[in-house]
Amino acid sequence: MRGASFGETLLQDIRFGLRMLRKNRGFTTVAVLTLAFGIGLCTTIFSMVNPILFQPVPFAEPDRLFYINEKNPKQGFSDMGICYADYCHWRKENRVFADVGVHNWSGFTLTGTDQPERLSGSEVSATR
Repeated sequence: MRGASFGETLLQDIRFGLRMLRKNRGFTTVAVLTLAFGIGLCTTIFSMVNPILFQPVPFAEPDRLFYINEKNPKQGFSDMGICYADYCHWRKENRVFADVGVHNWSGFTLTGTDQPERLSGSEVSATR
């Protein structure tokens, strides 16, 4: 006498599992909600992390980008921003870099809702 085939056994197991889930509605509800929450959380985290860690930066050769700043060790400043006049001068006199741009980390206030909200961001110069 031969045993049941794999397909028949699998079908019996699925039917048994569904009967048990139908009998224990509380457990079924908690299990489904937990799975839904976990899948939603993983999807959200991946959606936020993917562009930061896995997507390339929108530059042709990101390894050729430079960050240039000024310092004033006498006054204790090791990483200062540059003034607009210096930026304009450097951009005009540039003979080394393909292009020069500037950014400024700053805060913004978002209005138009019930309460104003403080956001952080960066102002970036337009080039080409």
